[in-house]
Amino acid sequence: PEVRETQSGTSITSVSLATTRGYKDAEGNRQTDTEWHRITCFNGVGKCVADHVTKGAMIMVTGRIHYSRWTDSEG
Repeated sequence: PEVRETQSGTSITSVSLATTRGYKDAEGNRQTDTEWHRITCFNGVGKCVADHVTKGAMIMVTGRIHYSRWTDSEG
């Protein structure tokens, strides 16, 4: 987990989460599809994540899903 703090003192913890689903394609071959999600936690929940979550750990996430897109200065 990556922990940072805002100027106002709010703790923000970010962690990447992969979800993988398996399926069979039209020819009957087994395929997998992996999606990556960036999870952001604040204050106490973030501290708990930072203290207890390690790479490869299974976690359950509940909360609101919100994806943001942006264009940087290089397009």
